[in-house]
Amino acid sequence: MHTGLKTLDAVITRWGIAGADTENPFQTCTRMTGKDPSALRMQLPYCILQQINLHSPGTPLLLHRFYVPYKEQRLACFVTDLQGNVLERVFYGKDRRYWQASQVIEKALCVAIRKELRLAA
Repeated sequence: MHTGLKTLDAVITRWGIAGADTENPFQTCTRMTGKDPSALRMQLPYCILQQINLHSPGTPLLLHRFYVPYKEQRLACFVTDLQGNVLERVFYGKDRRYWQASQVIEKALCVAIRKELRLAA
């Protein structure tokens, strides 16, 4: 993976990008449904909460949160459906390099979700 940041590339090589349930120092993926009350306790950005509350209670969603472990800070947050479509995204990096790396991770995340969808079918 080529995000433009060697240290972040090393983290991705070590942990990978998963499309389903995972929890490691780089990525946390949580299954949720629309209007999920647990989203309020997760300290999520307002736009992410709005996207979760926009969907009906039976709609399955995936919440992906990415971190920069060596800096101990948040990198990005994505809400996706089970087909791999990104419904909402937030990039936390204030530096252009981290913003571009978040875009690369978003594309890889969509590919990973769709790949797992094909394997499940």
